[in-house]
Amino acid sequence: MHIEQLLHGYNNGHHLIAGSVSLPLKDADLMSYLSDWSGYVNPVDKDTSYLTAYPLAESHGYVIAKSWYADEMSRPGCVWTHSLIVKLDTLGQYTNFYDLLKLFRRPEREGDNFLSYTKPIELKEEKGQEQRGQLPYVDSTRFTFLAAMLLGRQKPAVYAVEKSSETYIEICMRLIQNIPFGILNELVICSGTASPRKFGKGFYNLQFMVGKGDSLMEPYPESTGKPTADKGFQFWMDAVLSGRNDIAQMMHLFSGDIGNDANRFLAVANLLKLLNDRIITAPKPVSLSEVLNYLTSAFPDKDSGSAIKKAYLGENVSKLFCDERDFIIELATTKKADALDYRAIGFSDRVESYRKSKAIEDYEALLVELSKSDYLNSEGKALLSNALNGLSQDEVVGLLGQNWSLFKSIVTMNHDVLTQSFWLELLPPQFISLFSIFQSNVPDGFDSWEKLYLKLLTIDTFVADNVLSAFESNVNDYVSIAMNQWNSRTKVPMNKAILNLCMKQPSRVIKWMGSQEYVNDDLRLVIKKYINPDDTTVVNLGSSVWKPFVESELNSLVGANELVYVYVLAFNWRDYNALGYIKSVLPFIYDALSTESLSYPAWKKIEKFTGSVPFWRSWDNCRKVLIGVRDYCKSMNLRKKEMINFTTNKKLNKELLDLWKRG
Repeated sequence: MHIEQLLHGYNNGHHLIAGSVSLPLKDADLMSYLSDWSGYVNPVDKDTSYLTAYPLAESHGYVIAKSWYADEMSRPGCVWTHSLIVKLDTLGQYTNFYDLLKLFRRPEREGDNFLSYTKPIELKEEKGQEQRGQLPYVDSTRFTFLAAMLLGRQKPAVYAVEKSSETYIEICMRLIQNIPFGILNELVICSGTASPRKFGKGFYNLQFMVGKGDSLMEPYPESTGKPTADKGFQFWMDAVLSGRNDIAQMMHLFSGDIGNDANRFLAVANLLKLLNDRIITAPKPVSLSEVLNYLTSAFPDKDSGSAIKKAYLGENVSKLFCDERDFIIELATTKKADALDYRAIGFSDRVESYRKSKAIEDYEALLVELSKSDYLNSEGKALLSNALNGLSQDEVVGLLGQNWSLFKSIVTMNHDVLTQSFWLELLPPQFISLFSIFQSNVPDGFDSWEKLYLKLLTIDTFVADNVLSAFESNVNDYVSIAMNQWNSRTKVPMNKAILNLCMKQPSRVIKWMGSQEYVNDDLRLVIKKYINPDDTTVVNLGSSVWKPFVESELNSLVGANELVYVYVLAFNWRDYNALGYIKSVLPFIYDALSTESLSYPAWKKIEKFTGSVPFWRSWDNCRKVLIGVRDYCKSMNLRKKEMINFTTNKKLNKELLDLWKRG
């Protein structure tokens, strides 16, 4: 503690005699005035010494001065006043104002050597300080009124001098020691005066006066209602009366947070009581939410109350009110999170430490409780969102398997979890659930597009356009991959969205088909549905690529109505592949026409490839078809003998040969 000192006394008038510092004129005049004699003579012990404490506005110092009547002077009314000046905003937790009492020195006579008053004093703050003991004589209820008026800077308090001067000096020093610096800096106190003294336009906040004033010593009347003091305030006041230094030190520690705000003082006092109860007594449990309520109500801004928030929400103190699990949950779900600096209290580090120090089951239980909460603040959301960070893939999968609802909550909050590929190995119901979340906001870092594509091929679920576009860009030869997956000898489900995507590339589908030995029933149905047999793309790719398709159709023994597709397909070209397709399917179509079992839509598809007949034979669709085939064969310059065994149907061959001769 750095202390400046000044000595005032008589020198042809009341003046500054010596000092270690030069003050601004306004402060110097104030000190000259307040250091003069108050007229105090204690009626009990006749002592004339007293303390005066007050702030200096311009130099921002706080004065604690002791005055003595200088009866050795020839001029009546002279005093010696030794003033000690400290800067309250520079003081620390272990400031001990009681030590100042040892520094006061009364000059022995006029003309004494005043050199010692011209040097500043450095006083070391000591952590371990002696207890003062119970304050004698003072009635605790009356003292409650006194302390409340001081802290609230209400009307000035005047109390009668009834005991020795030492008693009132002790009372003043108890208050000075225990009142937070910001509030103290606005208080003017005097332990002895003959009449009410003024400070500026008002009176001292507290003064003990000879002859009149309220009694501080007599018991408060039982017949009069006693004040109902705040529990924290009562705790603080009891500490002042009992002389506890630890509470004063806490008030010093948090003085920067309290400032000059009485409400913040009360909040700190209540917090100190809660802590005291947890450490010293055997109280009922106090929840962390009660601590948070005091902290956030008195200090609603993140930057206010930083010291006490950091202290009470630090691990050493918070563990006195709850275990680490409950601490994390409380901090993650409080609606007053805006008042807390989570970085300053190391919240993320504590969550990570909890995860590493506990079994995965304990960590999971914490996450489950958070996921079930009706409210999560931004820190709680971040915690749940990043809950899987740092876990091994086995731990993630284990968590997923044991608590599916929790996992979905995490993924919903943090889509980046899905940049990993483990979820692509889940069973379809779980996969579909996560895929729905995935495609609502595709994470930037996802790169397992081919694996996702393969997973979706046999799961018929909705696929958004943005995902389909990503497949086109990121999956090489996505058409062949899908067709190979679907072209199974056993029935395989198809994803309709991906099927539509592939069938928008008919040339790639046809080329794939041409490289196969077999095309299954489902794919042939799809091809017949999506690719017109006489489309330009079909024509341009030639007839040979259709051999696996045609052979699979014939081997599957599909009916004539289905084989019409091959029939129409063959008329695109004039080559032996196409001729072979006609030879293969013509008997089936001929028989269906003969028995009138060919459907009308099927007939309309082949009608344009038939020939004309006389009006009276317009009913004979078999003849029309054979004329069309004859004309096709003639366009290929086939020879007559090639028509003899054109198909496996002898009747058909005979009729076709007859038409050949006529044509």
